[in-house]
Amino acid sequence: MHNHETALYLEGLPYPRCLYVDKTQLVEDLIRKNVKPKDILSTLKKENVENLSILPTIYNARQKFRMKENSGKTQIQVVMSFLAENGYIYYSRADKSINELQDLSLEMWRAFPHVMLMDATYKTNMYKIPLLEIVGVTPTNQTFCVAFIYMHKETKSNYTWALECLK
Repeated sequence: MHNHETALYLEGLPYPRCLYVDKTQLVEDLIRKNVKPKDILSTLKKENVENLSILPTIYNARQKFRMKENSGKTQIQVVMSFLAENGYIYYSRADKSINELQDLSLEMWRAFPHVMLMDATYKTNMYKIPLLEIVGVTPTNQTFCVAFIYMHKETKSNYTWALECLK
């Protein structure tokens, strides 16, 4: 005995929105190709008009796929692997005694080195460490990211190190 009548429509229920094995593989393939979640959902709906999946279903599938792909790596290990594999220019310092990353600088600037703006945010990220962002300005007054530097501590030596890397 249930305390409610049988549902006439399945739209509001979570079970019909889940992805089955064949659709999960399709979604994973589209995620690998960097297809936007709304386009993935459109593809699923075109294949089967009775598909009741919604955008959060795709977001959840994408999160599960990324966790499976990272297979036990921490987020910072994933970032460092990505930077190395894709040829980004970056600098890092680590405290070898405790095996901890101290500072990370990602440089993406070469073309317009004439005007730079620097700003630091304090403990607003998930690691609760300072982030120094450096942006550049093009001749058409467009801004672009130059470097992002996570700093273990806000010290003069860390800022000096960041600017030396930039130089």
